[in-house]
Amino acid sequence: SGAESIRKLTEVIERAPNHSRAYYLRGMFRARRGDHSGGKRDLDQAIKIHPRYVWSYISRGVLFRKMNQNQEALNNFSLALKYLSLQDPIYEVVDRIHYGQILAGRIFREMGILYCEDQEWEKALESFDKAVQMNAEDLSTYIRRGNLYRREEKWENALKDYRIALSLSKREGKDVTRIERIIQTVEKNVENR
Repeated sequence: SGAESIRKLTEVIERAPNHSRAYYLRGMFRARRGDHSGGKRDLDQAIKIHPRYVWSYISRGVLFRKMNQNQEALNNFSLALKYLSLQDPIYEVVDRIHYGQILAGRIFREMGILYCEDQEWEKALESFDKAVQMNAEDLSTYIRRGNLYRREEKWENALKDYRIALSLSKREGKDVTRIERIIQTVEKNVENR
């Protein structure tokens, strides 16, 4: 359970106070349990100990987003992109370039979401475009960018993104009912122009 994990990570931190990963993990568990201030404190400490650990910035960015502090979230996502490094031990296991691109794509998608929430449409579109460039297989990015195009009544662009999302959904074996309905709605708008 989350409470048990927090307790065990606290024991690790008491024995090894410079264990940045323990702070990172405890911060994640605290944030998931709704303890945003405790989660933030732990993520801050993880970053203080290991200032180039990308996942701490990503997690802190997500946490700030949950706290409706969009500018702080964007700052953290920007730092995550800055420190995204191929020196991370995970790259010993997976394809270095592919993993880095997927991660960067997710960061850009999160930034696009934040820009949408702040109604900064051009920056949102730029972020979604970069996310697609980094990871052309991210279903969520196509849906979100399609939604942005639909909001701006750029029906052909929206339709293109939704069709890609439909194809990805089918390939992943996901329910496509919602996306098919959206496509039908957008097609009607294209016909009515």
